[in-house]
Amino acid sequence: MSTPRPSSYMLTWTLIGVVTLGISLSIALTHDTRWMEWHLSRLGEGESLAAAIFNFTFVMAAVILAALAARIMSEVSTPGVHTLRSLLFGVAICWIGIGCFPFDHFPIIHNIFGYSQFLLMGYLLLRLRTICPCFSEHTYTIGFGVVIITSILLALFHLTHFTTLLIVEIIGQLGIYMWLLSMAADLRKIAMHHK
Repeated sequence: MSTPRPSSYMLTWTLIGVVTLGISLSIALTHDTRWMEWHLSRLGEGESLAAAIFNFTFVMAAVILAALAARIMSEVSTPGVHTLRSLLFGVAICWIGIGCFPFDHFPIIHNIFGYSQFLLMGYLLLRLRTICPCFSEHTYTIGFGVVIITSILLALFHLTHFTTLLIVEIIGQLGIYMWLLSMAADLRKIAMHHK
């Protein structure tokens, strides 16, 4: 008797739980409070347990995201789902790069992976309606809003230092949580409709 595979809904909650728990543990264990003045990636710097947890969290999150992308393939029959999976795989690869190349030792490589995942995710959120037109208007609207808000904040950070990169990352992360949960709820409805 085969074990039932986790749904995309369950994988989404697992992804959010792992990332939230990992980052929270890293924050609780770090002795370097300067990360609050810079960015989340500072939590992954150094040889401490907090840094190891932060970097391992990104690798684990990448594995779960790749599993989620593969699971979506079996839940949606829209032709564009292949592109959706490929873009999510690309983001997962970037997360592995962020976890394996900490900013203090590999600043250029770390930034390449960091900004690449931002661009890939931004493209996906903006183009999801065209790529995979089976989701709700709510999901598309959240995705569009997340890209606009984080892009404006990122531009303000680089041009005027109006805010910190940490604030941009936290708002972007919360927005991605909302988008993933909305997409997962849509997939759950699609799955229930086909039963």
